[in-house]
Amino acid sequence: MYRHTYEDVMDESGARARENEALAFERAIELLQHGEREGRNSRAWIDAFYFSTQLWTILLEDLIHPENSLPEAFRAQLISIGFWVLKESDAIREGRSDNISGLIEIFEIIKQGLK
Repeated sequence: MYRHTYEDVMDESGARARENEALAFERAIELLQHGEREGRNSRAWIDAFYFSTQLWTILLEDLIHPENSLPEAFRAQLISIGFWVLKESDAIREGRSDNISGLIEIFEIIKQGLK
């Protein structure tokens, strides 16, 4: 009986964590879209890239942690995506790229995968 209750709590916690991650990606998408509308060097632009960089930094720290329970191959794929996002974000901020739509698309795909 105790084990069943613990498993229920763990399942609920995992679902809640995925929901929170999906909400974070949704927020990043909104900020990136708003930043794109407001234009380069606007406050919205800066906020969008700050938030998305922080989000991926936190995710990458979790993904490289040895106790992360995701399958290793899947973690490696997410880490690769995270590095690409950070690299592309730097290129966009520095004016070497204007691929905001690519970032938004990746964020959308991941958000949908969390639901």
